[in-house]
Amino acid sequence: MNKTLLAGLIILSHFHSVFSQSHSFPLYADNPVWGVYGTYNFYNVPQQTWKYYYEKDTSLCNESYSKLILPPEMISLDSIIFVRVSSKKVLFKKAPNCSEEEQLLYDFNLQVGDTGSFLILGRKFWVHSIDSISFNSNVARKFHIKRYDGNDSAIVDMYWIEGVGSTYHPFYKFVPMQSTAPSIFSLQCLQLNGNEYYQNPNFNECNFTTGIDGSSSKLEEKLLFYPNPVSMFLFSNQELKNVRYSISDNNRRIVKQGFFGDYIDFTDLREGFYILSINNSHYPIAKE
Repeated sequence: MNKTLLAGLIILSHFHSVFSQSHSFPLYADNPVWGVYGTYNFYNVPQQTWKYYYEKDTSLCNESYSKLILPPEMISLDSIIFVRVSSKKVLFKKAPNCSEEEQLLYDFNLQVGDTGSFLILGRKFWVHSIDSISFNSNVARKFHIKRYDGNDSAIVDMYWIEGVGSTYHPFYKFVPMQSTAPSIFSLQCLQLNGNEYYQNPNFNECNFTTGIDGSSSKLEEKLLFYPNPVSMFLFSNQELKNVRYSISDNNRRIVKQGFFGDYIDFTDLREGFYILSINNSHYPIAKE
């Protein structure tokens, strides 16, 4: 065989293996930029395209993660997450330490009929169908996921595109998805290394109007609450003792209020999504 042709085949084979492994979901090396159209209606913010991208690669517990910044003042339940891909599973941590257990965001090994409960707040789900779709000369698998909502009576549809993410929101696990939650999102586009990779056919173009500032100085100034989702006690990264707070449900009814101590006790609240209001600012919180 011609040596030049053989070398080309080796390079092509290597490129395909790297592409197949890393593109179960984009990571920092792919320089991805997701455009998500929508808003969290609780704040009456006009709909726009929100821009999501990784800040850097970082090593945690002998694994390489891509660090993502999410906007806590708008829609996220956590402001910083760490993402990695392993054997077509997309895993994440919510804290940069080894004691923080990894959680599952996507599993592209699933087959039709497979079931589980790793979605929002442990909701049960199953894979209804898997099809192939084409976009920009790319071919990818599209997973039709059905999940129960609330009391297991309502069924909600989700769609995952391998190499792209959920068509609702690529980081869907960090935004409200209940049918009663005041949120409307739709994945508009994905760019990789400055080039358009995926474009939602319902949108003409990806027109970013809002970016996310991932500078460390601004992150240090932001008021954050953890753990989120919370099962018992909610803590803050800043001193808030004797600061008044209120907690509202999805219907904007105040279900709890008082003064911040060392933490806020969530044990008496039901599972679901809430809005924590402090000093005229609002923070989405999930109770699990």
